[in-house]
Amino acid sequence: MITTAGAGRGPGYDPARDLAWWFDIERNRLFTRKIGGGETEVHELPFSASAMAVTTDGRQLMLAENGLTCVIRGPAR
Repeated sequence: MITTAGAGRGPGYDPARDLAWWFDIERNRLFTRKIGGGETEVHELPFSASAMAVTTDGRQLMLAENGLTCVIRGPAR
């Protein structure tokens, strides 16, 4: 599995999940990794995204080429 980003953008961190992320805007991928350990996960996206924020209720809001997209992931641990 390829875990490098061609054009890495939009790094961020969610302390409630201990989750860091960054985007590969050229290949429409989101990379995530637990800072406390674990492997980097690669998520294929159906759009290009360049930034993400976590809302107060734990959802992930992505800034994508087609506007804002809200992603619901599991609850913070």
